[in-house]
Order: sequence, then structure tokens, then C-alpha cells
Amino acid sequence: MTTPFSSFANATVTFKVRSSEPVYGDFGHLEDNLEDYSVSCFLEKKKMPMSNLMNESNQEEIYVEGRCISPKVLSSDIQPEVLADALVDGVSYKFRYSPSIASAFYQENEILGQRINGYLIRTTVWGGQASG
Repeated sequence: MTTPFSSFANATVTFKVRSSEPVYGDFGHLEDNLEDYSVSCFLEKKKMPMSNLMNESNQEEIYVEGRCISPKVLSSDIQPEVLADALVDGVSYKFRYSPSIASAFYQENEILGQRINGYLIRTTVWGGQASG
């Protein structure tokens, strides 16, 4: 089932989450077994609230809000302030996830998709070039 925002999808955010299967190293210790968790979403630029992280002169931060499209709800493994890779309208960024306040309407996430907020971050270098 699609959401009303499906036709506006303009971004893919890829988080790293733990695999459901534990992986043990050569000596029996538990290793980090991270896998990609990609979310198709609709993001739009909003007026930026105060950001206290990565506030350096060579950091470009764009505050965005939107909705998850596929999957409609983020994994519970995704924690606040985690960094992910994002591709928005063909441009690569880092995405710093800032969770939004949950809706009082029980089925909102199932119908519209979960709200997703955060900062798109690019490190700029001298001369106007930027890297993701």
C-alpha cells in the first residue's frame, strides 16, 4: 500500500542496523554485523532549528522534514543522532536523524508514513566544492 506522499519521493536514506543473525569472530566473540537499511522518503527543506552538533564553518547543514514511504515505519534499531548516508535529488549527503514527536493518531504511520526529521550535512572545501 502506498502513501499520499509516494509520488513525491525524492530521497533515499541508508542507515546501518544490526543484522538479525549474530556473527561470532574466530575466537568466539560477538562482532558487529551491520547491514544497510534503506528508506525511501519525501524530504523538504524547512527553517533550521538551532543545531548544536557539527557547527563548523566548513559544514553545510540543511534541516529537512518529511515522511517515510518505503518502509513506512523506521526500524526500532535506529537511534537519535545517528548518521546515515542520504541521496536527495541526486546529491549525496550525510543525514543526522532527529526523531519527531509521535502523532496522537494511532494509524497515522500506517496511512501517511512515519515522520522523519534531520539534517543533511555536507563538508565543503575551499572553492565551493563539496563532498558527501
